[in-house]
Amino acid sequence: MTEIFDAIIKLPMGKKECQVTIDRHNDGTFDGTFSVLGSTAPITEGKIDAEGHFSGGITITTMLGTQVATTEGRVFDGKIEATAKSRLGTTSLKSPELW
Repeated sequence: MTEIFDAIIKLPMGKKECQVTIDRHNDGTFDGTFSVLGSTAPITEGKIDAEGHFSGGITITTMLGTQVATTEGRVFDGKIEATAKSRLGTTSLKSPELW
């Protein structure tokens, strides 16, 4: 079952809408995608535990250029809260109701 999370990411140019999908597997891994600014990229090496804590990697190309990042966070009660770390620093991503 694929879970879809609408969220807001805080970028240097302000808060922008984004979306994360997570398709969990029985072995603690997941396939997923991250979409922002009209671009979508796969989440690689996704790991997720029974409580919804996850980690993974992403390489996405947007109008800001290509960014390589690692991400970690948690999905719970239909919401998502995460951070992404890249060469530009740490960026927060949350469901709209968590801001």
